[in-house]
Amino acid sequence: TADTAWNEAAGDYFRAWCDACDVTGTTDFCGLARATVEGWGTDGGPLLVFVRTANGPRLQFVPGNRLQNPGNGADTDRLASGVEIDAAGRAARYHVARWEHAGRSLSTATDHVDAADAVLVANPHLRVPGQHRGTPRLLSVVDRLEAIAQYQEAVDVAARMAAMFCLFITREDPTGTLRSEMNSALTGANAETAAEAAVADARDEIAATPGTITELGLGEGIQSTNPAQPTQAYADKITTDLRIVCADLGVPLPMVLYLFESNFSGNRAGISAAWREVEAEQGYLTHKMLNPVLRFVIGSAVRRGELPVPPGGPADLSNAEWRLPQMPTLDLQHAVTAVKDAVAAGLMTREAALAYLDGPQLRPFLKARGAEIRAEAEAGVVTGAPLQQTVSPTADGNASPAERDGPDGTGDQHA
Repeated sequence: TADTAWNEAAGDYFRAWCDACDVTGTTDFCGLARATVEGWGTDGGPLLVFVRTANGPRLQFVPGNRLQNPGNGADTDRLASGVEIDAAGRAARYHVARWEHAGRSLSTATDHVDAADAVLVANPHLRVPGQHRGTPRLLSVVDRLEAIAQYQEAVDVAARMAAMFCLFITREDPTGTLRSEMNSALTGANAETAAEAAVADARDEIAATPGTITELGLGEGIQSTNPAQPTQAYADKITTDLRIVCADLGVPLPMVLYLFESNFSGNRAGISAAWREVEAEQGYLTHKMLNPVLRFVIGSAVRRGELPVPPGGPADLSNAEWRLPQMPTLDLQHAVTAVKDAVAAGLMTREAALAYLDGPQLRPFLKARGAEIRAEAEAGVVTGAPLQQTVSPTADGNASPAERDGPDGTGDQHA
């Protein structure tokens, strides 16, 4: 608002509320926001329920997979996937399944929440106008991720087998009995009864220890295993599969692997392209979650008498400015130089410069910087002055070697 004092009071109230916003007391507002964004990938987006308690407003986080039709009924023109709409197509109620803590449904019964008392932060991707529920973002790549996991498991098993000393006894007659198995199973060489032979044939594994000598029969041989895994193509296949996954998700592969092998310009270009998508998601999150939550919290504080009425009325609550994370700075010195030039040329305000560098807001920064300058003045520190080199005293006083010896090293300071 135009009232600086009210802005500071409302900001202080909201920051304090963020630490105790969760109705369960298990996380803070940043944790709820992070869980919301993560939910876009797994269940399409959560429902945030506005809860009014004796201690003030709170939020209840409801995972998106708990939204379902009452009685697991079929979708209709007014009810789909737990979202009930009105004649205009706007959300009227949300139906939440009754789940226990272990994540299992207790029954097909649901509890309904009025749309005015909650906000559904659905996944903004893969949506069309009029669609209330979001499609999980990982849905398009889950099959390939499972294929990657199965391939890695197969290679891992083969690698473990290759690390073992494993031999196979082969025979020319597949219907006969291995003599080595019979010798291991039977106590006597001539005790080849039908029952003993059946026991010998049932043995499919022979344990060998150092010094073991096993007699082979006629037609039997030894064959070793060498799976030779992983092969040289293993890394290329995994990288190629991950590139396809990242292309579907719109995320550069280096950001997923935390492996930046390109030069500065190449890395920055990749991050910049991905950050355009992040900025779009930040704008959506601000519109669908942050602003509605702010109006709920500050409005509740005004009704409870904990804050005065905004100077411009409730409409002022829609003009809040959110400082969300900026694109990571790969070269701080380069970024600071660019910001200084932009401010000097009048192309950027100081407040925008602080936001670009992920710094604090301008007003708190100026207040803190002013206090710092006054403290430096009281301590006798000249702001911005370079540190002076300390010269240790010498044997003949406080003169340095250059002062003692003179410019020509003769010790004569005068002409």
